[in-house]
Parts: sequence; structure tokens; C-alpha cells
Amino acid sequence: MVLPFTMLNPDGVKEIEPLVESRGGIYLPDVWLVDPSELTKSIIEDAQLHGVGIRAGARLFQADTTSEGIVLETEQGHIQAETVINAAGLGSDEVAAMLGFPKYEIFPTRGEYWQITTEKYQSIGTPVNQTASKLSGKGMHLSPRDGTLYIGPDRTLTTERRNVQEQRSDAVIFSEGARRFLPEIGEEDIKWGYAGVRARNTNPESASDFIVGFDSDQVCNIIGIESPGLTAALGIGRYVVREYASVSSEAR
Repeated sequence: MVLPFTMLNPDGVKEIEPLVESRGGIYLPDVWLVDPSELTKSIIEDAQLHGVGIRAGARLFQADTTSEGIVLETEQGHIQAETVINAAGLGSDEVAAMLGFPKYEIFPTRGEYWQITTEKYQSIGTPVNQTASKLSGKGMHLSPRDGTLYIGPDRTLTTERRNVQEQRSDAVIFSEGARRFLPEIGEEDIKWGYAGVRARNTNPESASDFIVGFDSDQVCNIIGIESPGLTAALGIGRYVVREYASVSSEAR
């Protein structure tokens, strides 16, 4: 499927977002933002309606392959499984190693978003991306969410996979990033928003792609699902279901 798009000159960009300065743009009217919390809640509710059991907080610490399947040892007891789909995000390389596939490595990559606090810019309602740069693989972009305009993310390799909120990047990085779209922005117009960590499967200076596939008829490893992994989640799920059906038929 090819999404409809329109090539814009600077005046065309201003017709959509009058405050944004640019040399031109590509407008995709059918591209929008996904609310992570609402999407996750919806998937959980739909899964439970179809009989899926969910064990939140059941940390995995061992996996053993037996003649009857795979035994997963968790903080909430053991789980017997015929097939394991490893979609553990930042921990997916560790889980893959437990399952007998130590070839994967995750490079945790930290990114921050900063809020643009100047009132007049809160009218911007369209996500605005720049072209890719060395600073951030997908490029810094303006991201309007719930009445707040954000600029980000940056990209820094880290060893910390979980506690990432205490560090702060230099505000100059984000004010300069914002000025690519909004030339009058200064450091006084932004404040720190939040940080997260992406699960890259290569170092930040190399190109990466999702790894999705069965390493055996019992184990599917899903590795390095960074942006746009959230919006691609349902598509990835459908792909895994097709692959599972194929692997299962070959194993019979």
C-alpha cells in the first residue's frame, strides 16, 4: 500500500502550519500519532476477551527446553509452553540467550524529548519531521501531544536500560533542533520533558532493522523493535502469526 502524499513548497507548508519555516516538505495526510497507553490498553482488553492470560511483573530468570516444550521459570512460578515468542524489548537479547540463541545484542539508545513552552507554538497540531541526521537516526521532530508541543529525540548509547530519567542532555541540542522549524526559539522557550530508551540491535552510528523470525520451531525472536515499532506492532503480530503457521506445518 502506498500512502497518498503531496510535495509542498515553503508556502504550502505554511498553509498547513503557518509558524513552521522550511524549504519545502512532504505532506502525508493519513499519518498521525499513536497514544501508547491507549493502544496498549486496547490490545490487552482485546486479548483478554479472546482468552489470553496475562501475568504482569512475572520476571523471567531461566528457560529450559525439554522434550515436551519449553519451561519458563518466573517470579510467579513456572510456565510450560510449546512455543515462545520473545518480544522482550530491551531485554530481548537476554531472553534469547536463555532460550539458546546468544547471537543477539541490544544497544540501549537513550533519547529525550523537551517541551516547547512558548504559548504561541501550542497551536501547531501536525507532526513535523526533519530529514535524518547524525544526531538522531529519524531526525528531531516536532511532536504535538495532548496540548503540548515536544521537540526530540536526541540519541545517546547507554548502559542503563531502565532508570533513565535522572540524566539530562544539554538544552542547546534541543533549542538548536527546534530552530530548524521555529527560528525564534531560544533555550528559555524549552524545558525538559521525559526520556526513554530504544532497543537498537546495532550501535547508534549504524543502520538497523527489525529482526523478526523463528530460530527454531519452538522459538520466535523479535529483536531491535525501536521506532516505529509501536505503530508497526499489529503488523508485526500478523507477520508472526503467518510465520508460526508456516513453521508449525513444516514441523508436523
